[in-house]
Amino acid sequence: DSVPCSSDATDEMTKLFAESNSRFVCEVAPENKAAFEAMMNEIACQQIGTVNGTVGADNVVDFVSNGNAVLSESVDELKTAWQSPLDWS
Repeated sequence: DSVPCSSDATDEMTKLFAESNSRFVCEVAPENKAAFEAMMNEIACQQIGTVNGTVGADNVVDFVSNGNAVLSESVDELKTAWQSPLDWS
């Protein structure tokens, strides 16, 4: 819900998968959050989530917004979807 985005990105899937120039996702340990934000200084940044454990035995990752499930998918399926546009073989 806290993803910085344009006003036309109104649904969670758009916020989750929209791509724009200069957008990066960084994983920062909680103890380094303040230092990371200070380092970003005048660059727009926002915490958009937390890692709350390891992927379970079912190998599924869940994306939640306002307490509601947005996406629940296997890590293998997500990896395939991420890599397939670059698979030119």
